Amino acid sequence: MIFDGKTFATARRGELLKECAKYGALSLGVVMGENDPVTSSFVRVKERNAAMLGVTLVRYGIPEGASTEEVQALVGKASQESGLIVQLPLSEGVDVERVLSSIPVEKDVDALSRVASEKIQSGNIEILPPVAAAIHSIIEKEQISVSGEKAVVVGKGKLVGAPVAELLRHLGAEVVSLDRSDDIALHTKNASIVVLGAGAPHFLKPDMVSEGVVIFDAGTSESNGVVVGDADPSIAEKASFFTPTPGGIGPVAVVEIFGNLLKLQNIKEGKSENRDVLIGKLASQFHEKQQKERREEGVTTRVKVKIRITDENGVQKEDWVNENKVPAEAEIVKKEDILNTGYTDLDPMWQEENRLAAEVVVDLLHKSTEEGRKLDDVFVEEASAVVHEKWLERNGKFAPDEQRKPYPELSEEEKDKDRDQVKMGMAL
Repeated sequence: MIFDGKTFATARRGELLKECAKYGALSLGVVMGENDPVTSSFVRVKERNAAMLGVTLVRYGIPEGASTEEVQALVGKASQESGLIVQLPLSEGVDVERVLSSIPVEKDVDALSRVASEKIQSGNIEILPPVAAAIHSIIEKEQISVSGEKAVVVGKGKLVGAPVAELLRHLGAEVVSLDRSDDIALHTKNASIVVLGAGAPHFLKPDMVSEGVVIFDAGTSESNGVVVGDADPSIAEKASFFTPTPGGIGPVAVVEIFGNLLKLQNIKEGKSENRDVLIGKLASQFHEKQQKERREEGVTTRVKVKIRITDENGVQKEDWVNENKVPAEAEIVKKEDILNTGYTDLDPMWQEENRLAAEVVVDLLHKSTEEGRKLDDVFVEEASAVVHEKWLERNGKFAPDEQRKPYPELSEEEKDKDRDQVKMGMAL
């Protein structure tokens, strides 16, 4: 499948338009060079998107020959807007890192300041640089499997490589980060996911990847006066999913600038929509980890966790978080609103194990989000260890499969019946 970034970006912009309406007047400050035609062309693209979303884009021009301190002062002035970005590159002689680190983190739409970068490195992926945010959005909307997959990220820059590698680790992938000088084919031939951000024209060839690979091409460079990506276009015939350059990730990344602007407003107002999604994803990872460990012990289990939330109209809804169905508009979830559910015809041993696992999931999920802990495989392993310990405390040992009733394989009709039972209040 060749990904259509323009169509995806249009749909994503429609989602953001509804959110923008909730906040009224929003503005985006852009600190930029005054006499750079290339920079101006990039900013015009942002202006068009801002206009479609009802966001006012305000240019803050950097005078020719400005010092680092003068650019920092301009950043301070632009901080009066709802959010701001520093359009790179800056003129020679300006300390880019000092300028970027002068952006207040609560205004940092591009997530390029030192504080924002440190947050990402520590596992907080709430605000990602727009290219990484675009890849995250595509993964979620296109339902691309990441957990447990081998992923190779080529490039280690702040815009693409570093944040995308952290994102994929957070989503449960086994990640290898490479430079262009590494033996890339050695790793990409066995990878399920390849992310490119090297800026080397068409260096990734079809014989360097496996059949059915997922390729996110976020590399851009010029070849014979034409913008091209890091992947040879013919690689699309071998890939199950391929984002071309141009027309792939780029249009989505521009829209995600405004997605970040809205996330910053949510954080400012004490909302953290992504927190709910993180809870759902960790519940999914926990569920998969538990299944694997129980199989190794000769025991199988199934943990079903759901979140009960209230939408903007006050209507109560229930979403199965181990299917990653927590809606973006969910408010912060309260501990008592995370429930464990099970089938009513399970034997007592199954039900007890389900209750215990859900109890641990609820406690640890909330503790982790309150402490800002990194929700990664290490955390999931710790959660699994707690379940093991508590189970052994209560029961002394794990019961082998032959001592328990097999878990029922349900027909679609029975699954519908089960969902109806849950809605009628029959959750455990």
